[in-house]
Amino acid sequence: MKNKKLFFSIFLILCSTGIVSAQQIKLIDSTAFLQKRKAVIKQFEKQGNIKSYLTEEGEDATSGWYYIFYYNTKKLLKIRVIWNGGCCQSPMLYDLYYNDSSLVLMDEFKDIQETVDRKNAVANLIKGKNLHIQLLESLMYKQQRLIGYINNDLQNPTLPIQLTEREKWGLEWAEMKNNFDYTKIKKLH
Repeated sequence: MKNKKLFFSIFLILCSTGIVSAQQIKLIDSTAFLQKRKAVIKQFEKQGNIKSYLTEEGEDATSGWYYIFYYNTKKLLKIRVIWNGGCCQSPMLYDLYYNDSSLVLMDEFKDIQETVDRKNAVANLIKGKNLHIQLLESLMYKQQRLIGYINNDLQNPTLPIQLTEREKWGLEWAEMKNNFDYTKIKKLH
């Protein structure tokens, strides 16, 4: 009986240690995060010889997804993902920035329909134009690990315990670069 209790106690300690360590993600402070985020975006914007390609995926009669891939020669720099929202919902926008095929930054934006040119918002985003839209959430990665996180949604803030889920969510999105039939991608410019 003593051995069973000892085994059970050791088992509980090991399990609880694993759970606690999985929930502890050390993040950089918000000032450093914003500086690094700005540097990643600026690095993308100053790249020369960027070529962009579009692929679309219909969801139903009124909604669909648009994926714009930005390359410098054969190196993937960024993927912009746009969901047009269909008839009744606000469109969504995600920008994923890569370095050597690894995700370094993922931004999610909100309130796209509240832009100045609401009617043409999705078309302008497909063309690569940056509208004045509000950043909802931003995740920064280094070597496939979440190192920075900002959530500007005050109605639904992310708790520290949810960071592991957000880290995994971003990395799953980052893998979309491997899930397309590249023969169906159209060159934009």
